[in-house]
Amino acid sequence: MALRVIDRDAAVFWDWGSMYQLPRDVWQDDAFKRGLKQAHLWFASRLVWKVLLTKLPNLCINAWEFHDRGWTTFECAVSGLITDSDMVLDLGPLADDLHIEPDGLEELKRVCHAQRGPPLSPNAFSELISQKHFNDAAHTDLIIELYNKTFSEIISGIDRLFFSGMQWGAAEIGRLAESLRAVPQPPPLKLQELWLARNCIGDEGTLLLATILTQGYLPSLTCLLLDYNDIGPKGAQALIKAFDYVSKLETLGLSGNNLDEENSEAIKAACLRRGITLGI
Repeated sequence: MALRVIDRDAAVFWDWGSMYQLPRDVWQDDAFKRGLKQAHLWFASRLVWKVLLTKLPNLCINAWEFHDRGWTTFECAVSGLITDSDMVLDLGPLADDLHIEPDGLEELKRVCHAQRGPPLSPNAFSELISQKHFNDAAHTDLIIELYNKTFSEIISGIDRLFFSGMQWGAAEIGRLAESLRAVPQPPPLKLQELWLARNCIGDEGTLLLATILTQGYLPSLTCLLLDYNDIGPKGAQALIKAFDYVSKLETLGLSGNNLDEENSEAIKAACLRRGITLGI
C-alpha cells in the first residue's frame, strides 16, 4: 500500500522474507549469520521508513505476540532510536479493521502512526529483552551486544532528534535523559536539535530536561523546541537557569504553554541577553 503512493524506486527489506529461514544449507546459513549482524542498519537508519506488523488478522495463528518476541522487540527498539516520529508506522490498526484502506501516504501515516517511547538505554534494553522469547536462546546475548553497539554509535553521532507529537509525559523525558546519560563521553554528544513539541511533559518533564542541560550532556545543542507542552512557571525558571550550560543555544520554542506574563517576560529577557531566538 505504501509503495503505491511513492512515485519513485524504493528498496524493501522484509526481515523474515529477506533472510534465509530454516531449513538452510551451509551457504545459506553463512549468509543468514552475516545478515543477522547487519540487519540492524535498516532499522536504525533515519532515512528508512519502518513498518511494524504488530498484529495479524484474526484468522492467522501465531503462538507469540509481536511484543513478546525477542527479535521484533529488538527491531522495534532500534527503529525508535533516531527515526523521526512520523516515519514509523504500525499496521496493527489495519488488522483490527480489515475495511480500513488509507487513501494515500498521509492517510496511512495518520491511521498507522506508531506510538512509541524514547530510546532505551542499554541497561533498560537488556532488562526488557531478557523477558522475551527467542527460538534460539543464544540470540539473546547477540541481540544485547548488537543493541549496545548500535546505541552508542548512533546516539553519540546524531545531530537531530525529532520526537514531536508523541504524547510523551515526564516519565518519557526521564527515560530519554537516562539514555543520553548512557552514551560514553568524551567525545561530547553532537546533538544540535531536539524537537519535543506537542507532547505533555509539563513542569516535571521540563525540570528533568533542564537537569540534563545543566549537567553538560548536550553542549552542542542549538535548537530546543518545547511548544505546546503544558509548561508553567517552574519549568520556565528551570530553563532560564539552564541557559548558562548551553552556550550554543540559538532557538527556543515555547509557544502554546501555560506561562503567565511575569514568567514570559523573564524568559524573553533571558533569551535576549544570550541572543536566543524565542518563539512564545
